[in-house]
Parts: sequence; C-alpha cells; structure tokens
Amino acid sequence: MMPFYYSKVAFLILLLFSIPASANNTDISSGKETKSNTLQLIAELKELTNKKPRDAILLGEKLLDELVLNTFDDRKTKVDIYNQLAHASILAGDYSNAFKYAKEGKLLAETIDYSLGRGLALKNIAHFYIFIDDYETALDYYIKALEYVRIADNGLEIALALSNIGQLYSKIGENDESIAVFVESLEILNKMNDKRALAYTLGAMAEAYRNKGLYEDSLELTYKSLEILIEIDDRIGLVISYNLVGDLQLQSGNLLEAKQNFERSLSLAKKNNIFSLITMPYIGLAKMATTEKNYPLANEYAQNALTISSDRNELNRQVESLSILSQIAEVQNNFSMALKYLKQQKEIEREMFNNNSDRNISLLRTSFEVDKLDRKNQLLEKQNELIQINIEKQKNQKLIILIFSLLVVLSIAFAYYRFVHNKKLQQEKLINEQLQSINQLKDQILMNTSHEFRTPLTGIIGLAECLKEELMGPQTDESKQNLALIVDSGRRLNALVDDILSFAQLKSGNFEINISAIDIYKPIVDVVTTCAPLINGKSITINNTIQEGQFTAQADEKRLVQILFNLIGNAIKYSNQGEIKIFAEESDEQIKISISDQGIGIPEDKLEFIFEYFEQIDASSSRTQQGSGLGLAIAKRLVELQNGNIAVVSKLNEGSVFSFTLPRTINIPSA
Repeated sequence: MMPFYYSKVAFLILLLFSIPASANNTDISSGKETKSNTLQLIAELKELTNKKPRDAILLGEKLLDELVLNTFDDRKTKVDIYNQLAHASILAGDYSNAFKYAKEGKLLAETIDYSLGRGLALKNIAHFYIFIDDYETALDYYIKALEYVRIADNGLEIALALSNIGQLYSKIGENDESIAVFVESLEILNKMNDKRALAYTLGAMAEAYRNKGLYEDSLELTYKSLEILIEIDDRIGLVISYNLVGDLQLQSGNLLEAKQNFERSLSLAKKNNIFSLITMPYIGLAKMATTEKNYPLANEYAQNALTISSDRNELNRQVESLSILSQIAEVQNNFSMALKYLKQQKEIEREMFNNNSDRNISLLRTSFEVDKLDRKNQLLEKQNELIQINIEKQKNQKLIILIFSLLVVLSIAFAYYRFVHNKKLQQEKLINEQLQSINQLKDQILMNTSHEFRTPLTGIIGLAECLKEELMGPQTDESKQNLALIVDSGRRLNALVDDILSFAQLKSGNFEINISAIDIYKPIVDVVTTCAPLINGKSITINNTIQEGQFTAQADEKRLVQILFNLIGNAIKYSNQGEIKIFAEESDEQIKISISDQGIGIPEDKLEFIFEYFEQIDASSSRTQQGSGLGLAIAKRLVELQNGNIAVVSKLNEGSVFSFTLPRTINIPSA
C-alpha cells in the first residue's frame, strides 16, 4: 500500500481545487446597493476560504444572517454559501460543523432543484466520512455527487469527483474499478489542460497500480506526475512525489536512486519551509540507512524526524520514528534503549486511541443530532411544497371555476386532499424505512467495532495487572505507578466499550437477559472494589451497609454489575468529598437499592433528561468531567429489562440519590 500521508494529502489538494464557483455566476445584482455588497462579500468569502478558513466561516455565517430569500437566485446563493462554509470548515478541521453545513445546503438545493449545489453538498458530506476513515460511505456519497455534477455539466467538478472516487475505490481494495475511473478523469483533465489536477490524479492512480503489485507501472505514473509538477513548480507536490519515488526505489532495492530522491525531497522541504512534510524524507532516509545497515546514520535521521514531529504534535510520524529507533537499538543489542523507544511508541499509540475514541463519540453525537434535524426539515419542506402548490393554483385558477357548485368544489377539494395525504403518507413511510435501514447498519458497525476493541483491550489490562503484581518479575515504584495508570485507563476504556456495545445491542433488540436468584452483596462488593481507584486522592468514603445474605433478587448478575458500575462510578466522578452510601430495603415483591452521594447534584431542569441517550449534566465543551452520555440511559434500560424501575432525587450542590428496584426472590416454605 502507498504511504498514508500521500493519499491524505492528495485528497486535501484535490479538495482545494474544488471550491464552489457558482456563487460568482449568480445574478444577484439588481442595481441595489445591498445586492452589490452581497456579491462583493461572497467574492471575499471565496478568497478567504483557502487562506484563512476560520475567518471565512465567520464571514459566511454573517452572510447567511443578512441574506433575504426573495428570489430563486437568492436561494441558490444561500446553497453556495452553505457549501462554502462546509468547505472552509473541512479545511479548518471542524468536520462536525462541515457535516451540518453540507446537510443544510443539500436540503435547500433539493427544494429548488439546483444540481451543482446538490453535488457539491454531497461532496462535502463525503469528505466528512473520509475524515473518520469510513471510505465505503464516502464512496457512496461521492458517486451521488458525481451524478449531479454531470447533470450540471461542470467539467472540473466531474474530473475531481472521478479522481476522489478512484482513490476511494483504491482504499477499499477495488483497484480495477479505481484504475478505470482514473482513466476517465485523466481524459477530462487532459482536455481541460489542468496540469496541477492532472499531476495529483496521476500520483493517486499510481497508488492503485502499486496496490496490485505493478510497481513498474506505478513508478512510470509517478515519474509522469513528477515531470508535470516540475513544469508548474508545485513545491508541495514535488516534496511528496520525490519521497514517493524514493519509497518505490527502496522497495525495488535501488538504494542509490532511493537516497537521491529522499534527499531531493528533504532539500525542497527545507528550502521552502514546508515543515508539515519535512518528516517524510527523514523517515525515508532512516529506512534506507537501516537497509544499508548504516545504523548511526539511520539513528540520526530517525531522531531528526522524531524531534520535528514532536514539535509539531504529529502523532503518526512520532510512532513511525520511534518504531525505526526501536528496531535500530534492538539490532545493536541496546535492549534497554529499544524498550524505552517502544514504551514511548505505545504511549503515543494509546493517546491516539483515546483521541480517536473521544472524536468518534462526538461525531456519533453530531450525526445523531443532524439526523433528527433532517427528519424535521423534511417534514417542513413537504409542508412548504404543499403551500407553494396551493399558492400557484390560486394564481392560475380560471373564471370557469366560479360556475361550479359548492358541492362540486368540496368534492374536488376532498378528493385532492385525500390524494395528497395518501401520497405524503407513502413518502413518509418510504423515508422512515430507509432511515431505519441506515440506522440498523450504523448499529451493526458500532457493535462489530466494539467487539474488535474488547479483545485487545482485555489483553492489555490483564498483561498490565500481571506486571503490576510482579508475576513476571520485580518492578520499580515508577513502573508500578505507570502500570496502575494503564490498568485504570484500560478499565475505563473497557467500560466505555461495554456501554457502546450495550447501546448498539439495546437499539437492535439483540440483547439477552439471564435471570436467576442472586445475593446482591457480592456484585456490590465487586463493583466497590473496582471503582475504588477512581477516588484518586479525593476525600471520599464508600459505605456499603448491605450484608452478605441479607437480600436475594431475581436478576442478571452481569447486568446488575453494569448498572452498579455506572451509578457508583458517577457518584465518585461528580463528588469531591463526603460519603457515598449504598443501602437497600425490601417490600413484599421488590428490593430497592439506593446509592447516595454528597456531590455537585443535578439542576432541576436536567432531571427529566438525564436518562436519555447522549445526555450529560454539563454538555459544554469546557466541562470538567468527561463521559459518553450513555451510562445512565443504558442503566435505565437494563433495570427495566429486569422488571424494575429507576429514579433520582437530587439537589444542586448538596448531592443525589439514585434508586432502582429489582424483583425479590420469595422463598416458599417447604410443606
């Protein structure tokens, strides 16, 4: 496979070509000063997008507030602004807002049958899914985008859409389809004589040939791309391409040529201050020197790559640099240094994993919220369509309608109402079926991903615990502290995976409950022991007043542990001092288990929402306590599945009491 950096950069550069251009062609100047100002601001918005995307976002939002939708062209302009905002948000790294803007643009473009605007909105949605590495979904959106830019007959957008479709096919392993699409894109770009786009498309096409094992063809295409980049003096493209040629030559065993191309790439990056790419040739030179067994030189190159990537917080490049340094140290029998580099590498990989987990939860929440808005917008658009139809009919009515009797008019109106109503119901039914199908697919992906996370995570926790308990040899105090941190982080991640998996299983209905008679004392003690490290120096005591054998419930022990972990964990998380008390009482048929704390409490206006999915007491970006917003919602559903109920009583700044019930095991005296 081609190095990851080339593909990501190629996506970004092809994106830079594809700035929505239709706003300039919109006839919004009617002689009035406000129209002229709007046209000038839109031109400024387009210019700012590539240079200062965050400033472009502020200007675009201002334009949306000021734009008055009086004509069809005004609506086209609004679509163009939404697409420009989505585009600027992508370049600024704000993918959640990019997704929202693109969705708004798509909905408005659909209502006015604006093909180019619709295609560009679909393209921006595709880039959202490229960001989260969901290439198949991105491919589906790009294919739809291609359909609409073909209708609009926009040659450059057609070629760029084909180029990105080719890259996406390559990403999912469909290299034959990828090559066929690239060929069509190259035909269009050759006719348009767009050399820069042509060069990057050739480079991306080389990836597909390389994936098929056709290294000579891949190298030939890369050289063609390199010739064009030299001709147009594209410094960024040259840095990438020289490095790519070096990688290909290194794989082919041509070490001298590989070294020359890596050095050209490094020289260009330094000379032109292209610091975002400078680690690429350093890593290439380190690999080459390692192949030549020139370990001191390889170590120097890898150290340079590590220093630069650390300064720029480029985690992927740090991991690659540390991997090379670890290999070099191991070959030189410097096992302590190899282990040091390996530990640093694993720590950064753990940081990347945590970042990706938080990011994906946030994006999942954004997608969930946008889907809800989509459904509301679709209903509003249907209502607006009916209003417009009635307005147009009233304007075009002929005088002959006046001679019809009231009965005929009422009959026609009733028949029309029934027809429209039935048609609307059918459309809504179809939309709901499609949304349910998409939702089921999303839940299945979520469930599969959670299963894949669980196995390696369990292994990491188990291995760290063994090391911590010195089962594999003595450890220093510092090592024990680090291992304790790994175990603690692993358990929190494992709990998050359990919550996500339970969320997906509950939504799909594929959830098993195994009821049996259990003594609630043991699961409570187990959860209290597991949660104790979460106190982490706080002035908190946990008081379990329940005795062994005191209460026996009809419940699923595994799910009871999950409920208790969420409730006791929340009590610790949102308390800084005081007592967390666990107590129970029983009635004729039920056992009521309660957990009280003296923490921050819950605002009264939040109480009715805290058991909903993705709902948090503090949902702001500056909140001090992190969480997925799934725990209480899952706990509520698990209690209900065991024929119980859950409730909360809370007072702000004084604390909370969460209580839930379970059926009591009734012992029938023997005769």
